[in-house]
Amino acid sequence: MDEEKIRRIVMEVLRTMDKEPQPKGRILALCCAGILGAHAAAEQLRVIENEGYEITTVFTKNAEELFCVNSKSMPQMPGRVIPGEGVVSLQLLAEIDVVVIPVLTFNTMAKIAAGISDNPVTDLVRTALMQGKAIVAAKEGCDPDNRLFAAIGWAYRQCIRQNLELVKGYGLCLIPARELAQRVRDCFQQGGGRDFAGTDFPGTDFPGTDFPATEEYTAPLLDAKAARSCGQSILVVKPGVTVTPLARDILQQRGIQLCVQ
Repeated sequence: MDEEKIRRIVMEVLRTMDKEPQPKGRILALCCAGILGAHAAAEQLRVIENEGYEITTVFTKNAEELFCVNSKSMPQMPGRVIPGEGVVSLQLLAEIDVVVIPVLTFNTMAKIAAGISDNPVTDLVRTALMQGKAIVAAKEGCDPDNRLFAAIGWAYRQCIRQNLELVKGYGLCLIPARELAQRVRDCFQQGGGRDFAGTDFPGTDFPGTDFPATEEYTAPLLDAKAARSCGQSILVVKPGVTVTPLARDILQQRGIQLCVQ
């Protein structure tokens, strides 16, 4: 074998050795300032990172203070970190396969449900939804059935449930933090995309992706009989309709939300 051919072979081997291995997939972690489930979520993300997935982590300003500045009791989120004060380009999503929200809080969930994008996290969620990206979120911080939220009143609990149904309808997959790693793997096996993210999975407490069914009531008086005959999860009444106290009690007992149009 002549020297030139040997040189070419050696150069090709060196170039191959110098190349960084390609990640199995690229994940964008969007961190809100929430505590519940944070340790489990961080551990799951580290598992995924160690398996060869590339993670970029974006913080809101409050989340950065919680996880990075005052982080003595908080877990360190893995991946390349973009701080809350940093300028986040929406082009960041161009090479991202899956979006993960390690801790979805009541506040952030309400903003997503209402279509509000006023910080890096909600702005990236909005763009990811518009691009059909798969979004997987840990639900501990926004689960109204969590025993830590037992003091939440009925009306606000119904509001939270409605927001849950809305974000699920948009395509978010809500799961326990301990299942994040497996859900991300499944997402890549399915090729990502919103069709996967909106699917129901075993273990989730929020079945279905349909929007809450509503019923409109137009009579001037809503009494106990009308409350018992309501067959939907939300009863909408016009302003000025008189609702008897017994009717309110019946609706509450049946888990029906009363809304004024």
